[in-house]
Amino acid sequence: MNDLHALLGGPRRRVRSNLATMGVARWAAAMRVGDSSAILAAHAPGYVNVHHKIQDTLSFEEQRGEELEIAGRARVESQALASLGERHALHRVRMSWVDDALDPGLEPGRGLAGDVSYDLLLVSRTSRTGADIHDDMFEAEQLGLAVGCLIQRWAQDELEGAARERALGCAAGWQFGEAINSRDWARYQSQNSDDVLLLDHRSATMGELRGSDAIINWARAAVDASEGMYVRLTDILALSQDAALVKVVSSGTLHGGAFEITSLVAARYGLDGRFDRLEYFAEEQPGAAWTAFEWMEGSTSSKAAEETGACQWMRRWADALLNRDLDALGAMYGAEAVVEDRRQMMQETLRGPAQNLRNVAAVLELGGAELGLEIEVLATRLDRLALFHNRFLLEAGHVEILFVVQLEETTGLLETGTVYGGEEIDAAYAQLDECTAELADRAGTGIRLLSGMMAAPSWRRQTRPAL
Repeated sequence: MNDLHALLGGPRRRVRSNLATMGVARWAAAMRVGDSSAILAAHAPGYVNVHHKIQDTLSFEEQRGEELEIAGRARVESQALASLGERHALHRVRMSWVDDALDPGLEPGRGLAGDVSYDLLLVSRTSRTGADIHDDMFEAEQLGLAVGCLIQRWAQDELEGAARERALGCAAGWQFGEAINSRDWARYQSQNSDDVLLLDHRSATMGELRGSDAIINWARAAVDASEGMYVRLTDILALSQDAALVKVVSSGTLHGGAFEITSLVAARYGLDGRFDRLEYFAEEQPGAAWTAFEWMEGSTSSKAAEETGACQWMRRWADALLNRDLDALGAMYGAEAVVEDRRQMMQETLRGPAQNLRNVAAVLELGGAELGLEIEVLATRLDRLALFHNRFLLEAGHVEILFVVQLEETTGLLETGTVYGGEEIDAAYAQLDECTAELADRAGTGIRLLSGMMAAPSWRRQTRPAL
Protein backbone atom coordinates (compact mmCIF):
# COMPACT_ATOMS: atom_id res chain seq x y z
CA MET A 1 0.00 0.00 0.00
CA ASN A 2 1.34 3.40 -1.01
CA ASP A 3 0.68 5.10 2.31
CA LEU A 4 0.63 8.91 2.57
CA HIS A 5 1.95 8.71 6.13
CA ALA A 6 4.98 6.74 4.98
CA LEU A 7 5.53 9.01 1.97
CA LEU A 8 5.02 12.39 3.55
CA GLY A 9 5.74 11.78 7.21
CA GLY A 10 3.30 12.71 9.92
CA PRO A 11 2.12 12.11 13.45
CA ARG A 12 1.72 8.83 15.23
CA ARG A 13 -1.65 7.28 14.56
CA ARG A 14 -3.39 4.00 15.35
CA VAL A 15 -5.68 2.23 12.91
CA ARG A 16 -6.78 -1.38 13.31
CA SER A 17 -6.69 -3.40 10.11
CA ASN A 18 -10.01 -4.87 8.97
CA LEU A 19 -11.69 -5.98 5.74
CA ALA A 20 -12.27 -2.38 4.67
CA THR A 21 -8.67 -1.20 5.15
CA MET A 22 -7.36 -4.26 3.32
CA GLY A 23 -9.90 -3.77 0.53
CA VAL A 24 -8.85 -0.16 -0.09
CA ALA A 25 -5.18 -1.22 -0.08
CA ARG A 26 -5.86 -3.84 -2.76
CA TRP A 27 -7.88 -1.39 -4.86
CA ALA A 28 -5.19 1.31 -4.68
CA ALA A 29 -2.48 -1.16 -5.68
CA ALA A 30 -4.58 -2.38 -8.61
CA MET A 31 -5.20 1.18 -9.77
CA ARG A 32 -1.50 2.01 -9.76
CA VAL A 33 -0.48 -0.95 -11.89
CA GLY A 34 -3.58 -0.96 -14.08
CA ASP A 35 -4.81 -4.44 -13.08
CA SER A 36 -8.33 -4.24 -14.51
CA SER A 37 -9.43 -7.64 -13.24
CA ALA A 38 -8.37 -6.76 -9.66
CA ILE A 39 -10.13 -3.38 -9.95
CA LEU A 40 -13.37 -5.08 -10.98
CA ALA A 41 -13.01 -7.68 -8.21
CA ALA A 42 -12.56 -4.91 -5.62
CA HIS A 43 -16.24 -3.90 -6.04
CA ALA A 44 -19.17 -6.09 -5.03
CA PRO A 45 -22.30 -6.35 -7.20
CA GLY A 46 -24.68 -3.55 -6.32
CA TYR A 47 -21.81 -1.22 -5.37
CA VAL A 48 -22.80 2.43 -4.81
CA ASN A 49 -20.62 5.54 -4.46
CA VAL A 50 -22.20 8.64 -2.86
CA HIS A 51 -20.36 11.95 -3.33
CA HIS A 52 -21.69 14.21 -0.57
CA LYS A 53 -20.16 17.48 -1.76
CA ILE A 54 -21.82 17.44 -5.17
CA GLN A 55 -24.72 15.24 -4.03
CA ASP A 56 -24.18 12.69 -6.78
CA THR A 57 -24.40 8.89 -6.75
CA LEU A 58 -22.47 6.56 -9.03
CA SER A 59 -23.51 3.00 -9.76
CA PHE A 60 -21.06 0.12 -10.07
CA GLU A 61 -21.06 0.44 -13.87
CA GLU A 62 -20.37 4.20 -13.77
CA GLN A 63 -17.64 3.87 -11.16
CA ARG A 64 -16.01 0.99 -13.03
CA GLY A 65 -15.86 3.01 -16.23
CA GLU A 66 -14.18 5.98 -14.60
CA GLU A 67 -11.61 3.86 -12.76
CA LEU A 68 -10.65 1.73 -15.77
CA GLU A 69 -10.13 4.89 -17.82
CA ILE A 70 -7.28 6.11 -15.60
CA ALA A 71 -5.99 2.77 -14.27
CA GLY A 72 -2.25 2.35 -14.72
CA ARG A 73 -1.57 6.02 -15.41
CA ALA A 74 -2.90 7.50 -12.16
CA ARG A 75 -0.90 8.06 -9.04
CA VAL A 76 -3.05 6.74 -6.19
CA GLU A 77 -2.01 7.29 -2.57
CA SER A 78 -4.11 6.17 0.38
CA GLN A 79 -3.86 6.63 4.11
CA ALA A 80 -6.07 4.79 6.60
CA LEU A 81 -7.36 7.23 9.20
CA ALA A 82 -9.79 5.08 11.18
CA SER A 83 -11.63 1.78 11.16
CA LEU A 84 -14.62 0.42 13.06
CA GLY A 85 -15.93 -3.10 13.31
CA GLU A 86 -14.89 -5.59 10.66
CA ARG A 87 -16.11 -3.89 7.49
CA HIS A 88 -15.91 -0.10 7.82
CA ALA A 89 -13.00 2.31 7.42
CA LEU A 90 -12.10 5.93 6.63
CA HIS A 91 -9.22 6.76 4.28
CA ARG A 92 -7.62 9.86 2.91
CA VAL A 93 -7.08 9.31 -0.82
CA ARG A 94 -5.09 11.36 -3.32
CA MET A 95 -5.40 10.67 -7.03
CA SER A 96 -3.63 12.52 -9.84
CA TRP A 97 -3.12 11.83 -13.53
CA VAL A 98 -2.42 13.44 -16.83
CA ASP A 99 -5.56 13.98 -18.84
CA ASP A 100 -4.49 13.73 -22.47
CA ALA A 101 -7.66 15.48 -23.55
CA LEU A 102 -6.54 18.62 -21.73
CA ASP A 103 -3.11 18.71 -23.34
CA PRO A 104 -2.58 16.21 -26.19
CA GLY A 105 1.13 17.07 -26.25
CA LEU A 106 1.79 15.52 -22.85
CA GLU A 107 3.32 12.07 -22.74
CA PRO A 108 0.55 9.52 -22.04
CA GLY A 109 0.89 7.35 -18.98
CA ARG A 110 3.40 9.59 -17.22
CA GLY A 111 1.40 9.15 -14.02
CA LEU A 112 3.65 11.04 -11.57
CA ALA A 113 1.90 14.38 -11.70
CA GLY A 114 -1.22 15.43 -13.48
CA ASP A 115 -3.55 18.01 -14.83
CA VAL A 116 -6.27 16.37 -12.76
CA SER A 117 -5.84 15.89 -9.01
CA TYR A 118 -8.25 14.90 -6.27
CA ASP A 119 -7.79 14.88 -2.50
CA LEU A 120 -10.77 13.26 -0.87
CA LEU A 121 -12.00 11.35 2.16
CA LEU A 122 -13.43 7.90 1.56
CA VAL A 123 -15.74 6.04 3.94
CA SER A 124 -15.88 2.40 2.83
CA ARG A 125 -18.11 -0.53 3.67
CA THR A 126 -17.18 -3.98 2.43
CA SER A 127 -19.17 -7.14 2.03
CA ARG A 128 -18.36 -10.15 4.19
CA THR A 129 -16.01 -11.32 1.45
CA GLY A 130 -14.03 -8.08 1.53
CA ALA A 131 -15.34 -6.51 -1.68
CA ASP A 132 -16.30 -2.83 -1.54
CA ILE A 133 -20.09 -2.47 -1.51
CA HIS A 134 -20.66 1.16 -0.47
CA ASP A 135 -18.47 4.28 -0.53
CA ASP A 136 -19.16 7.77 0.79
CA MET A 137 -16.90 10.48 -0.63
CA PHE A 138 -16.20 13.82 1.05
CA GLU A 139 -13.95 16.74 0.27
CA ALA A 140 -10.66 16.85 2.17
CA GLU A 141 -11.89 19.62 4.49
CA GLN A 142 -15.03 17.68 5.49
CA LEU A 143 -13.32 15.43 8.02
CA GLY A 144 -15.93 15.91 10.75
CA LEU A 145 -18.72 14.87 8.38
CA ALA A 146 -16.68 11.90 7.18
CA VAL A 147 -15.99 10.62 10.72
CA GLY A 148 -19.66 11.00 11.61
CA CYS A 149 -20.58 9.08 8.46
CA LEU A 150 -18.14 6.29 9.31
CA ILE A 151 -19.67 5.85 12.75
CA GLN A 152 -23.20 5.99 11.34
CA ARG A 153 -22.53 3.40 8.61
CA TRP A 154 -20.87 1.08 11.11
CA ALA A 155 -23.71 1.43 13.60
CA GLN A 156 -26.40 0.80 10.99
CA ASP A 157 -24.68 -2.24 9.53
CA GLU A 158 -22.81 -3.97 12.36
CA LEU A 159 -24.54 -3.00 15.62
CA GLU A 160 -27.93 -3.60 17.19
CA GLY A 161 -30.04 -2.31 20.07
CA ALA A 162 -28.52 -0.03 22.68
CA ALA A 163 -25.04 -0.25 21.14
CA ARG A 164 -26.42 1.02 17.84
CA GLU A 165 -28.26 3.90 19.50
CA ARG A 166 -25.17 4.92 21.43
CA ALA A 167 -23.03 4.90 18.29
CA LEU A 168 -25.57 6.97 16.38
CA GLY A 169 -25.41 9.48 19.23
CA CYS A 170 -21.62 9.56 18.82
CA ALA A 171 -21.94 10.30 15.10
CA ALA A 172 -23.84 13.53 15.70
CA GLY A 173 -21.08 14.92 17.92
CA TRP A 174 -18.53 15.02 15.11
CA GLN A 175 -20.12 18.13 13.66
CA PHE A 176 -18.89 20.21 16.60
CA GLY A 177 -16.86 22.42 14.26
CA GLU A 178 -19.87 23.19 12.11
CA ALA A 179 -21.90 24.01 15.23
CA ILE A 180 -19.29 26.44 16.57
CA ASN A 181 -18.63 28.04 13.18
CA SER A 182 -22.36 28.68 12.63
CA ARG A 183 -22.65 29.90 16.26
CA ASP A 184 -25.38 27.30 16.81
CA TRP A 185 -24.84 26.99 20.55
CA ALA A 186 -27.90 24.82 21.17
CA ARG A 187 -26.56 22.28 18.69
CA TYR A 188 -23.09 22.41 20.19
CA GLN A 189 -24.47 21.92 23.70
CA SER A 190 -26.51 18.92 22.57
CA GLN A 191 -23.29 17.16 21.54
CA ASN A 192 -21.95 17.15 25.12
CA SER A 193 -23.41 15.36 28.13
CA ASP A 194 -24.88 17.50 30.89
CA ASP A 195 -22.05 16.65 33.30
CA VAL A 196 -19.21 16.71 30.74
CA LEU A 197 -15.73 17.39 32.10
CA LEU A 198 -13.24 19.48 30.11
CA LEU A 199 -9.58 19.54 31.15
CA ASP A 200 -7.23 21.96 29.41
CA HIS A 201 -3.57 21.01 29.79
CA ARG A 202 -2.26 23.81 27.57
CA SER A 203 -0.35 26.61 29.27
CA ALA A 204 -2.08 29.90 30.12
CA THR A 205 -5.58 28.44 29.82
CA MET A 206 -8.48 27.92 32.15
CA GLY A 207 -7.68 24.39 33.41
CA GLU A 208 -10.95 22.64 34.23
CA LEU A 209 -14.63 23.07 33.37
CA ARG A 210 -17.57 20.95 34.49
CA GLY A 211 -20.97 20.79 32.84
CA SER A 212 -22.22 21.62 29.35
CA ASP A 213 -23.30 25.14 30.39
CA ALA A 214 -19.75 25.99 31.48
CA ILE A 215 -18.30 24.67 28.22
CA ILE A 216 -20.78 26.66 26.15
CA ASN A 217 -19.89 29.82 28.06
CA TRP A 218 -16.19 29.13 27.50
CA ALA A 219 -16.67 28.58 23.75
CA ARG A 220 -18.84 31.67 23.36
CA ALA A 221 -16.33 33.80 25.26
CA ALA A 222 -13.54 32.63 22.94
CA VAL A 223 -15.64 33.47 19.89
CA ASP A 224 -16.67 36.88 21.26
CA ALA A 225 -13.08 37.80 22.13
CA SER A 226 -11.89 37.30 18.54
CA GLU A 227 -13.03 38.13 15.04
CA GLY A 228 -14.08 35.43 12.61
CA MET A 229 -13.02 32.52 14.79
CA TYR A 230 -13.20 29.30 12.79
CA VAL A 231 -12.70 25.74 14.09
CA ARG A 232 -11.51 22.90 11.88
CA LEU A 233 -11.03 19.21 12.55
CA THR A 234 -7.83 18.53 10.59
CA ASP A 235 -6.74 15.02 11.53
CA ILE A 236 -7.88 11.95 13.40
CA LEU A 237 -5.09 10.02 15.10
CA ALA A 238 -7.11 7.29 16.81
CA LEU A 239 -10.76 6.26 16.95
CA SER A 240 -12.49 3.49 18.86
CA GLN A 241 -16.04 2.78 19.94
CA ASP A 242 -15.37 4.61 23.21
CA ALA A 243 -12.90 7.42 22.52
CA ALA A 244 -10.94 9.40 19.95
CA LEU A 245 -7.78 11.46 19.62
CA VAL A 246 -7.93 14.25 17.05
CA LYS A 247 -6.20 17.41 15.90
CA VAL A 248 -8.22 20.63 15.92
CA VAL A 249 -7.18 24.01 14.52
CA SER A 250 -8.77 27.28 15.68
CA SER A 251 -8.05 30.42 13.67
CA GLY A 252 -9.20 34.01 13.51
CA THR A 253 -8.12 37.55 14.37
CA LEU A 254 -7.34 38.83 17.85
CA HIS A 255 -6.32 42.41 18.69
CA GLY A 256 -5.78 43.10 15.01
CA GLY A 257 -3.48 40.11 14.40
CA ALA A 258 -4.21 36.73 12.88
CA PHE A 259 -3.86 33.63 15.05
CA GLU A 260 -3.94 29.89 14.48
CA ILE A 261 -3.89 27.45 17.40
CA THR A 262 -3.42 23.72 16.88
CA SER A 263 -4.59 21.45 19.70
CA LEU A 264 -4.69 17.73 20.31
CA VAL A 265 -8.04 16.71 21.80
CA ALA A 266 -8.80 13.41 23.50
CA ALA A 267 -12.55 12.78 23.72
CA ARG A 268 -14.64 10.08 25.38
CA TYR A 269 -18.24 9.12 24.62
CA GLY A 270 -20.70 8.65 27.47
CA LEU A 271 -23.37 5.96 27.70
CA ASP A 272 -25.72 8.00 25.52
CA GLY A 273 -23.08 8.66 22.86
CA ARG A 274 -22.47 12.30 23.74
CA PHE A 275 -19.03 13.50 24.79
CA ASP A 276 -18.61 13.21 28.56
CA ARG A 277 -14.88 13.99 28.85
CA LEU A 278 -12.67 16.27 26.75
CA GLU A 279 -8.96 16.91 27.31
CA TYR A 280 -7.06 19.57 25.38
CA PHE A 281 -3.29 19.46 24.82
CA ALA A 282 -0.83 21.62 22.93
CA GLU A 283 0.57 20.16 19.72
CA GLU A 284 3.88 19.77 21.56
CA GLN A 285 2.28 17.40 24.13
CA PRO A 286 1.63 14.25 22.07
CA GLY A 287 2.73 11.88 24.84
CA ALA A 288 0.23 13.28 27.30
CA ALA A 289 -2.52 13.32 24.68
CA TRP A 290 -1.99 9.65 23.84
CA THR A 291 -2.02 8.76 27.53
CA ALA A 292 -5.35 10.51 27.96
CA PHE A 293 -6.82 8.72 24.94
CA GLU A 294 -5.61 5.30 26.09
CA TRP A 295 -7.04 5.90 29.54
CA MET A 296 -10.39 6.97 28.08
CA GLU A 297 -10.47 4.00 25.78
CA GLY A 298 -10.20 1.68 28.75
CA SER A 299 -7.86 -0.69 26.92
CA THR A 300 -6.60 -1.96 30.27
CA SER A 301 -8.80 -2.19 33.33
CA SER A 302 -7.91 -0.49 36.59
CA LYS A 303 -7.87 -3.90 38.27
CA ALA A 304 -5.20 -5.15 35.87
CA ALA A 305 -3.04 -2.10 36.51
CA GLU A 306 -3.44 -2.21 40.28
CA GLU A 307 -2.23 -5.82 40.30
CA THR A 308 1.25 -4.75 39.17
CA GLY A 309 3.85 -4.49 41.91
CA ALA A 310 4.41 -0.77 41.40
CA CYS A 311 0.69 0.01 41.69
CA GLN A 312 0.32 -2.14 44.79
CA TRP A 313 3.26 -0.28 46.32
CA MET A 314 1.64 3.08 45.54
CA ARG A 315 -1.66 1.98 47.05
CA ARG A 316 0.02 0.81 50.28
CA TRP A 317 2.06 4.02 50.43
CA ALA A 318 -1.12 6.13 50.12
CA ASP A 319 -2.88 4.15 52.85
CA ALA A 320 0.10 4.50 55.18
CA LEU A 321 0.34 8.24 54.49
CA LEU A 322 -3.32 8.91 55.20
CA ASN A 323 -3.13 6.78 58.36
CA ARG A 324 0.01 8.73 59.35
CA ASP A 325 1.83 5.43 59.88
CA LEU A 326 5.47 6.50 59.65
CA ASP A 327 6.75 3.05 60.55
CA ALA A 328 4.88 1.49 57.64
CA LEU A 329 6.08 4.24 55.31
CA GLY A 330 9.71 3.81 56.34
CA ALA A 331 9.53 0.07 55.67
CA MET A 332 8.53 0.72 52.04
CA TYR A 333 11.85 2.28 51.00
CA GLY A 334 14.89 0.20 50.10
CA ALA A 335 18.05 0.81 52.10
CA GLU A 336 19.62 2.58 49.10
CA ALA A 337 16.42 4.20 47.82
CA VAL A 338 16.90 7.44 45.90
CA VAL A 339 14.06 9.90 45.25
CA GLU A 340 14.95 12.83 43.00
CA ASP A 341 12.66 15.87 42.94
CA ARG A 342 13.15 17.59 39.57
CA ARG A 343 10.56 20.31 40.01
CA GLN A 344 12.03 23.69 39.18
CA MET A 345 11.61 25.13 42.69
CA MET A 346 12.76 22.00 44.50
CA GLN A 347 15.74 20.28 42.84
CA GLU A 348 16.71 17.95 45.67
CA THR A 349 17.71 14.32 46.08
CA LEU A 350 16.60 12.22 49.06
CA ARG A 351 18.59 9.11 49.90
CA GLY A 352 17.53 6.23 52.09
CA PRO A 353 14.44 5.77 54.27
CA ALA A 354 15.35 8.44 56.85
CA GLN A 355 15.60 11.37 54.43
CA ASN A 356 12.45 10.30 52.62
CA LEU A 357 10.53 10.03 55.88
CA ARG A 358 11.46 13.60 56.79
CA ASN A 359 9.94 14.71 53.50
CA VAL A 360 6.77 12.68 54.16
CA ALA A 361 6.47 14.24 57.62
CA ALA A 362 6.49 17.68 55.99
CA VAL A 363 3.60 16.60 53.74
CA LEU A 364 1.65 15.43 56.79
CA GLU A 365 2.22 18.76 58.49
CA LEU A 366 1.05 20.72 55.45
CA GLY A 367 -1.99 18.51 55.05
CA GLY A 368 -3.22 18.88 58.60
CA ALA A 369 -6.67 17.52 59.32
CA GLU A 370 -7.74 17.98 55.68
CA LEU A 371 -5.05 15.78 54.16
CA GLY A 372 -6.26 13.79 51.18
CA LEU A 373 -4.68 12.10 48.20
CA GLU A 374 -5.98 11.33 44.70
CA ILE A 375 -3.90 8.98 42.58
CA GLU A 376 -4.18 8.34 38.85
CA VAL A 377 -2.25 5.56 37.12
CA LEU A 378 -0.92 7.03 33.89
CA ALA A 379 1.16 4.07 32.71
CA THR A 380 2.91 0.93 33.89
CA ARG A 381 5.95 -0.83 32.53
CA LEU A 382 6.40 -4.48 33.38
CA ASP A 383 5.70 -5.12 37.08
CA ARG A 384 8.18 -2.79 38.72
CA LEU A 385 7.71 0.54 36.95
CA ALA A 386 4.81 2.97 36.87
CA LEU A 387 3.98 6.64 36.34
CA PHE A 388 1.42 8.22 38.67
CA HIS A 389 -0.36 11.55 38.80
CA ASN A 390 -0.73 12.36 42.50
CA ARG A 391 -2.89 15.20 43.80
CA PHE A 392 -2.29 16.04 47.47
CA LEU A 393 -5.18 17.84 49.17
CA LEU A 394 -3.72 20.18 51.81
CA GLU A 395 -5.15 22.74 54.19
CA ALA A 396 -3.90 25.60 52.01
CA GLY A 397 -4.98 24.09 48.68
CA HIS A 398 -3.58 21.24 46.62
CA VAL A 399 -0.30 20.16 45.04
CA GLU A 400 -0.03 18.00 41.93
CA ILE A 401 3.01 15.94 41.00
CA LEU A 402 3.97 13.27 38.50
CA PHE A 403 5.82 10.41 40.19
CA VAL A 404 7.88 7.74 38.38
CA VAL A 405 8.24 4.71 40.67
CA GLN A 406 10.74 1.87 40.22
CA LEU A 407 10.88 -1.04 42.66
CA GLU A 408 13.72 -3.34 43.64
CA GLU A 409 13.50 -6.67 41.86
CA THR A 410 13.78 -9.00 44.86
CA THR A 411 12.26 -7.03 47.76
CA GLY A 412 9.48 -5.02 46.09
CA LEU A 413 10.67 -1.93 47.99
CA LEU A 414 11.22 1.44 46.35
CA GLU A 415 14.52 1.57 44.47
CA THR A 416 14.18 4.95 42.73
CA GLY A 417 11.56 7.64 42.44
CA THR A 418 11.50 10.75 40.25
CA VAL A 419 9.16 13.68 40.89
CA TYR A 420 7.99 16.20 38.27
CA GLY A 421 5.51 19.05 38.29
CA GLY A 422 1.97 18.20 37.26
CA GLU A 423 2.45 19.85 33.86
CA GLU A 424 5.76 18.12 32.99
CA ILE A 425 4.14 15.07 31.44
CA ASP A 426 6.56 14.65 28.53
CA ALA A 427 9.58 14.79 30.83
CA ALA A 428 7.97 12.23 33.13
CA TYR A 429 7.31 9.87 30.24
CA ALA A 430 10.87 10.30 29.01
CA GLN A 431 12.12 9.25 32.45
CA LEU A 432 9.75 6.27 32.48
CA ASP A 433 11.06 5.19 29.09
CA GLU A 434 14.66 5.60 30.25
CA CYS A 435 14.01 3.41 33.29
CA THR A 436 12.26 0.86 31.06
CA ALA A 437 15.27 0.68 28.75
CA GLU A 438 17.58 0.21 31.74
CA LEU A 439 15.50 -2.68 33.05
CA ALA A 440 15.49 -4.21 29.59
CA ASP A 441 19.28 -4.06 29.51
CA ARG A 442 19.46 -5.75 32.90
CA ALA A 443 17.10 -8.52 31.81
CA GLY A 444 18.65 -9.02 28.39
CA THR A 445 17.45 -8.16 24.93
CA GLY A 446 14.92 -10.98 24.87
CA ILE A 447 12.53 -9.12 27.16
CA ARG A 448 9.19 -8.17 25.56
CA LEU A 449 8.52 -4.70 26.88
CA LEU A 450 5.29 -4.02 25.05
CA SER A 451 3.51 -6.92 26.71
CA GLY A 452 3.92 -5.20 30.06
CA MET A 453 2.82 -1.70 29.08
CA MET A 454 -0.60 -0.50 30.13
CA ALA A 455 -2.59 2.55 31.10
CA ALA A 456 -5.45 2.62 33.55
CA PRO A 457 -8.11 4.72 35.27
CA SER A 458 -7.54 6.39 38.60
CA TRP A 459 -8.36 5.30 42.10
CA ARG A 460 -8.96 7.80 44.88
CA ARG A 461 -7.85 7.68 48.50
CA GLN A 462 -10.37 9.71 50.52
CA THR A 463 -9.47 12.19 53.22
CA ARG A 464 -9.13 10.64 56.68
CA PRO A 465 -9.10 12.46 60.02
CA ALA A 466 -5.80 13.20 61.69
CA LEU A 467 -4.86 10.67 64.33
